[in-house]
Amino acid sequence: MKLRLSHNAMRFRLSVSEALRLKEQGRVSDALELPRGQRFDYVLLTDGSESPIQVEWGGAQLEIRLPTAMTQAFLASSDESWSHAIATDSGVLTVRIEKDLPCAHGDEPNPQADRFNSKQFGV
Repeated sequence: MKLRLSHNAMRFRLSVSEALRLKEQGRVSDALELPRGQRFDYVLLTDGSESPIQVEWGGAQLEIRLPTAMTQAFLASSDESWSHAIATDSGVLTVRIEKDLPCAHGDEPNPQADRFNSKQFGV
């Protein structure tokens, strides 16, 4: 899973296998290993609720809770992305979930076979 952070926006990009794991197991996670044994973990999970996307920060873990029905509908659809805006104390945080499409430059570490293509959007 790729994570991109930009001013008050988070974008999570899922490969086909990660989207299937989220659909079937309700969870997909990854981590960034930092010096001196530290880690930054990030997790997408479905929580069975129908409430909007929720963001939790617990020290070294970023947890994004997704409503199950909306997540399942997105993963089965031909939509390339799904986003939600969350009010913060000083503005808005945008959370976007995307299906990973092949890159034109081809130097990404994920194999092309584990990417969504123009004919396959749902899992």
